[in-house]
Amino acid sequence: MSSSAAVPAEIAATAEPKAKGGMLSMLLAGLLSSVIAAGAVLGAGTWLLHSGKLMPPAAAAKGAAVAPAPSGDAVVKSELPPSKVMALEPMVVNLSDAGGRAYLRASISLRLAEETAGKAEKAEGKPDPAAAAGKTAALRDTTLSVLGAQTSDGLLGAGGVPNVKKLLRERYALDNPEVHVLDVYFTDFLVQRG
Repeated sequence: MSSSAAVPAEIAATAEPKAKGGMLSMLLAGLLSSVIAAGAVLGAGTWLLHSGKLMPPAAAAKGAAVAPAPSGDAVVKSELPPSKVMALEPMVVNLSDAGGRAYLRASISLRLAEETAGKAEKAEGKPDPAAAAGKTAALRDTTLSVLGAQTSDGLLGAGGVPNVKKLLRERYALDNPEVHVLDVYFTDFLVQRG
């Protein structure tokens, strides 16, 4: 009998490590599948948010409506002409305030129609540095004269910056007709009163 009792104890001793190893494998498999599922849910949620098909929680709480994203067939091409952006060097301008103690520091970029490139530039495919420098100097001169005629109150008031952008586009068309400015961008704008 003692030999028969010893056999089940040996079997139990050898079976126990196998059971522990099986549990560890199952635990690791469960953990790995949970991580993969969480990554898939997070990825899908991010994609839905960026595609506009899912509303962010803050917007949902406010009751905002989301327009459906256009399908690939419904995308309309932009009617804007081909353009390029020209950054003017930053400038400091004395403003026309009483007492002369106000100035404007501004950095401006202009969106120019592609048609403004010189004919030689288009024919040869090479930019003409002298022509580009002349255009830049003329545009900068026009910009300085328009900005210098402004007051700090006018610039800082309601509609000040959009009004200046409109004035700049009008003056560019008058003073520099060979350059077609489509839009004016202020990338830096600081008014200092003394």
